[in-house]
Amino acid sequence: MKEITLGGQPKEMKALKVNIGEESYEVPLGGMLKPRELASMDTPAKTLAFFEKYIPKKVVENLCMDDYNALVNAWSEATKESSGVPAGE
Repeated sequence: MKEITLGGQPKEMKALKVNIGEESYEVPLGGMLKPRELASMDTPAKTLAFFEKYIPKKVVENLCMDDYNALVNAWSEATKESSGVPAGE
């Protein structure tokens, strides 16, 4: 019989370091999120709200779409590399 033990030991936080201007922010990767939080990122507005939890809203609002898309893509790629599971799956 297979067995799995979950929880107990705190996990090392896996995050994407995001440098914007002179500031740096850490956005947790998908593997660090609760299942419902990751699953809720199913619309552009909800994805934006997720990033605004970790990067001040004013900062995110001032990104051009090229930079915002680069942020989303970098986070997705880092999540995939870290966990082997694409974000949103």
